[in-house]
Amino acid sequence: MPRKTVLPSDTGQEPLEVLDSAGKPLLIMSRDSVLRQKLPHKLALVCLFDGDGRVYIHKRSRGKPVYPGMWNISAAGHVRAGEAPLDAALRELERELGIRGLELTLVVAATASPETENAAVWLYRTNRISVVPRPDPQEIEEGMFVDCDELEAMIRDLPGLLAPALLWAAKHIGRRQNPAPGTVSTATL
Repeated sequence: MPRKTVLPSDTGQEPLEVLDSAGKPLLIMSRDSVLRQKLPHKLALVCLFDGDGRVYIHKRSRGKPVYPGMWNISAAGHVRAGEAPLDAALRELERELGIRGLELTLVVAATASPETENAAVWLYRTNRISVVPRPDPQEIEEGMFVDCDELEAMIRDLPGLLAPALLWAAKHIGRRQNPAPGTVSTATL
């Protein structure tokens, strides 16, 4: 495993593991360097479902350096060096939506590919919850719960307003069989 480096968080300097062709950590670089060079790295995504089975999506803050003002999945974040993907997912839920203590279920894990913007992705979901998200205004302009029909309409009619992570995750929400290439695990939603 690569040597751990401690860098300040949320400055673009967070340490990320660059992955080799087998998905193993190769070296540690700052988030900004990894993203600028489009190097393979790890990403955790979370789908938050309400009591009616609708998924929470949010509009990214216009101050975000990547995909500002675009709609995204409930919570998403890069997995820091030495961090487990599940821990990254829980961290992002708390940081972005003020939610903690939820049990997450792995839906799918995929290897880094062009479709995932060169990120190895772990997609988690919550059970149906009654907690109200409290979005961090530094991260999120607004958010809402949408049902399957609404999400499908957004993907069909407004794809240019949606972040790639939301488009990718939507393909896997409700997946029961025949995982996509690079998939290592699925769960029933």
